Amino acid sequence: MADVVLDIADFRERFPQFDDETKITDAVIQTQWYAVAALCGVTDAESVFPYMPDAEPPIYTRKIALYFALCHLLTIQGWGAGQTGPITNASQGSVSTAFQLMQGKTTTESFWLQTSCGARYWMMLKPYIMGGRAYISRSFHPWG
Repeated sequence: MADVVLDIADFRERFPQFDDETKITDAVIQTQWYAVAALCGVTDAESVFPYMPDAEPPIYTRKIALYFALCHLLTIQGWGAGQTGPITNASQGSVSTAFQLMQGKTTTESFWLQTSCGARYWMMLKPYIMGGRAYISRSFHPWG
């Protein structure tokens, strides 16, 4: 496996809402990438997602997930053109629109469900974070 390195041109191609270099600079994308790296991990040791670009066929799961996470952070910061939830109210006179944030079971889930990119990241992450329960107990009765 390998570490994922940000390719800004590739990211802009995959997410065209961020292709205006005058509105969102490479430095802004790079800064948000550092935040994604801290949150999600880009190395084998930090991330649960597989990434084997040299395998046959190649596995790009981690790179795709990290790009969704980057899109999510950029959208939350207001650089993307996407909305942050379904429309709940709209008016025509004096143009007003209200959005509802998608609600998750946990604070972490609610954070990722604010944007469509974040929801996709969360759906990719979910199989890796759902696990079984371990009941650890003594194999003998403590009083004999």
